[in-house]
Order: sequence, then structure tokens, then C-alpha cells
Amino acid sequence: MVVSKETPVFFVRPASSATSTIEQDKELKQRMGAFGVIDASPSMLRIATPLIVVSALLGLAPVQPASTSSAVADAKTDRIAGRARPHVLVRSVWLEVYSIVILGLITVSSYFVFKASGDESLKLNSLANVLTYASGLLTASVSVLVQVATLWTTKSAIDSVEGLLDCEEETQTMTPARVRTARIWVAVQLLLWATVSVVFAVHHVFFEVPSQLTQLSFCYRAYSVSRPFMHMSCMQFANQAHALSLQLTSINDRLLTMLGPVSAGLTPRTLEMWSRLGDAANPLRQPPLHPDVEAAALETTRELRLLHHKMHVIAGYLQSAYGPQMLLVLLSTLLDYTTMLFILLARIEIDAVGLIIGTTHVLVMYLVLTSGNMVRQEAQRMGEILQRGLVHRRLSERLVEELQDFSLQLVRLPTRLSACGLMYLDYSMIQGAVGTVTTYLVIMLQFPNNTGGAAKANGTESTPTYTTEGGRT
Repeated sequence: MVVSKETPVFFVRPASSATSTIEQDKELKQRMGAFGVIDASPSMLRIATPLIVVSALLGLAPVQPASTSSAVADAKTDRIAGRARPHVLVRSVWLEVYSIVILGLITVSSYFVFKASGDESLKLNSLANVLTYASGLLTASVSVLVQVATLWTTKSAIDSVEGLLDCEEETQTMTPARVRTARIWVAVQLLLWATVSVVFAVHHVFFEVPSQLTQLSFCYRAYSVSRPFMHMSCMQFANQAHALSLQLTSINDRLLTMLGPVSAGLTPRTLEMWSRLGDAANPLRQPPLHPDVEAAALETTRELRLLHHKMHVIAGYLQSAYGPQMLLVLLSTLLDYTTMLFILLARIEIDAVGLIIGTTHVLVMYLVLTSGNMVRQEAQRMGEILQRGLVHRRLSERLVEELQDFSLQLVRLPTRLSACGLMYLDYSMIQGAVGTVTTYLVIMLQFPNNTGGAAKANGTESTPTYTTEGGRT
């Protein structure tokens, strides 16, 4: 049996003569482009390529706050004069227009793809094809939902940025080294996103990707067009979450300055034991604060409590602005991983494109989860500082009550980011994803063994269906 190298291995043609099959192949190749799509579809997607590049360039500066001292002074002057503060550029209306145009082109292209498939009587005979089509179509649909959610949550995004700017103006504890570190963090994120998204999109639109899933190239095209917009929302969320963690770090630094140095490396069990015992049993009790210093510490504690409450409100704005987008992106990512896992288990050969897709998911989601985890760590560190300060210091009753109220506020108003309350955006998300994929792997590992055993019992091997030169499978 001779296998035709020109026909994708996962599509079956109706049985016909060798001559008619060869003629159909020639006609189909003339009507289809490099990606296995008829000529109308690549033309439309090539028109969309400049829009993709422009959208990527717009994404390089998703938020442009007033970070310099002169801009902050101008903002204060405008506030005193009662004028608005035009210092925030969260998203551009043109970006939404680009998304609508590109998604419209995807829809039209999909119509021609399915029409060409129907005319040639191409039928799917593998569950991998169904999953791949579902993954590509879901990715395009998720992009539409992300843009709709972006339009509805723009006000919350602006409120979160303005809140961060207000807190930065009040604290003024952003040292040059910390500002430089924050800028490097943002620059690395944006450079990574721009490089991966633009190169990946242009590579899929202009160059042929040799793959056995040639007829499914529409899914890869839809992915390459829609994924940059989803990555843009992820990067905006990561940038603002990182700024939120920096503000929490400044609060923690002020707490350490107020309460003095505390012993590091103390376990919660030791702290609990010392809190139950008296001063005589606690050799690390430090001398009490000076009355003037303690009065200043009382005022600072109240100020930090107010700042923490603002951080909690800003975190709420941030979740309202990006929670739906992050939920859709996480679900789409999980589906892509399970689909790729099934393809690997089914022993279907994939090219480097599949590895690029998986690597892109890992890098982008790692940045998002790392930013959220930084917020969670700083919030937990705040509670540890308060607890150690209460244990190691001899404080007045008023200051002790104020610090205890502060600790109670940390419990009642936790600062932790989540995707619509369904999953936390920190490293705990990785544990849940690993558990889900592992369960899926354990279930799917049983099917190849069963099918392989049944095939070997009949003296044959389980192989994909190929199209022969004579039109028989």
C-alpha cells in the first residue's frame, strides 16, 4: 500500500478511481493556498496582518501613568484647580475596532474553509481533529468575549490605576532603585509579549508551517490572530498587580521602621508560645518605645491601616477589570494543554508550532501568576510583621489595640487576586492545573493500551487511516 504524501493523514476521501483522485488533488491544490485554505482566506488574513502588528505596538504601552515628579506635581495642581487628571491611557478605542475587524475576517475565512471542505467531501475521522477544531474556534470565541469584557470593565481598570497613583503620591516611598526594578520588570514583560505575539502571528500568516494537520490551519490562524489580544490583557493585569505588590512592600517597610528590627526565622509555633507566656519568659522582649515615638507610631499605624484599606479597594477594582479576562484565558489555556496532551498520547506527530504554543502559554501565565503571588506574599508578610511586633515590643495599650485592629483588618479584608472568585491568581493555580492535567493523563493512558491490545490480538497494529493512490484506505 502506497501512502500519498500530498494528502493530510487525518482526512478520508470517498473511494474512487486513481485517476479521479489525482485530478481532485490537483484541483484542490490549485484552489488552496499554502496552509490548505482556499485563496480567499489567506488574502483576508494578510490584510489583517498590519492590524495585528499595530495592535501589538499599542500593547507596548497599555498603561501610561504619571510617574515622574513633574507629572505628579502637575497632577496635584490640576486637582487643586478642580480639573480632571488626563494621565491614564488604559486602552484605545482603535484597539477595540481592530479586534472587531480581525474577528470578522476570521469568521469569513472560516466560512470559506468549511465550504471548501464540504465541496471536496473531506470528513473528520479522528477525535484529535475534533478537539483541534474546537480548540481553535474556542480561542477565537474567547478573544471575542475578552474584548467584550474589556469594554465593560474599562472604568474599573481606570479606577485601579488612579488608586495606585494616589497611594504612590501619599506614600512617596518609591526609591530610585525600586522604580528602576519595576521598570525593568515591566520592560521584560512587554518585550517578551511583543516578541512572541508578533513573531508568532506574522510567521503563521506569511510563511508555510509544514504539518500533517494542514487542513486545520484555520485553527492556528485563529489562534495567532486572537492570542495577542488575550496576552495584552494578561500583561496589563500583571503590570498593575506588580505595582500593587510594590505599594504593599512600602507599607511593610514602614511597619518595620516603626516597630524596629525583629528576629528573623521565628516559626509561628514559637510566636504563639511566646504570646501566651509573660514578659519574664520572653528573653527577646525589647525595651518599650519612647512616649513621643509611640505617639508617632500610633499615628503611622492609623495611616497604614487606611492605606491597606485602599489597597484592598484597588485589588477589588483590579479583579473587576481583569477577572473575566483572566478566567477566560485560564480556561482556554487549560483546554489547549489537554488537547495537546491528547495529541501526544494519540501518537500524532506535531511540529515545532505546537511546542511554541505551549511555551507561550507557560511564559505568559507564569508572569501573571508570579505577579499575583507577589501580592499574596506581601499581604502575608504584613501580618507576620504585626505579630512579631506585638510579641517583641512592650507597647502601650492604645498602640496594642491599634495593631490588633490592624491585624483583624488583614483577616477581614484580604488582599488576594482571583479570577471572578473561582481560582486564585497565584502559585496555587499551578497546583490545581497540575492535578487536573494529571487526572486527565491517568484516564487517557488507558485508551491507547486498550486499542493497541485489541489490534495486536488480531495480528495488526493500530495506525491512522491513510489515503492510497487508488482512493482506497
